[in-house]
Amino acid sequence: MHDDVVDEAEVRRGVPTVHRKWGTRVGVLAGDYLFARAFAVLAQVGDNRVVQLMAKVVHEMSAGEIEQQRRAFDLDQTIDDYFVRIYQKTGCFIAECCRLGGVLTGAGPEAEEALARFGYGVGMGYQIVDDLLDFTSSTRTLGKPAASDLRAGVLTLPVLYALSRRETGPRLREALANPPWGDAELDVVQACLEECGALQYAYGVARRLTEEGRRALAALPPSPAREALDGLAQALIDRVF
Repeated sequence: MHDDVVDEAEVRRGVPTVHRKWGTRVGVLAGDYLFARAFAVLAQVGDNRVVQLMAKVVHEMSAGEIEQQRRAFDLDQTIDDYFVRIYQKTGCFIAECCRLGGVLTGAGPEAEEALARFGYGVGMGYQIVDDLLDFTSSTRTLGKPAASDLRAGVLTLPVLYALSRRETGPRLREALANPPWGDAELDVVQACLEECGALQYAYGVARRLTEEGRRALAALPPSPAREALDGLAQALIDRVF
């Protein structure tokens, strides 16, 4: 809910967002309520480490969102900047949630670390695929307007890759020199992404990170749960092409 307020999103998964339907005050307060309830549940577990881990996650996610807002429409950010940002926004969250599975079941440090590595790889791959879907899916499929990230000035891996390429960088930089960006600029972006293979490049990175995460599962004993995690990773990476 807070994310929708920050992004001024009109829809989420195909339905009106809370703040769009009932106003920004309700959107913020409802998000606050759920946030407080979530940490109350965590506190009831009785393991202070659980609260500490999730507090770390909230800190990282907030920092990532702030950085994303700060760098909106900034053509000078790098691919490395992007990886730091998506770790803060998504990779850290999924990694530590997976780690908590090991913590709460008493699986031990080695299993906890394996689960965290799995979550990191899948989380980073998931975010890259999500960014790809902003260009490859329709509004109906996404449940939100297509190319909404770029319209908001959020530069994701395909665009940053195209900006770094000699054959497309200058033309793309010229087209995006005067934000905000509309349909004409988006047409140039799409053409440049296709010309330099940016979508395929980004998908390759997402697949590599996801496969690294899946390999971390080898440290866990065979079980239906391990198979389910492996299947989940495969399903997430298969969402684009």
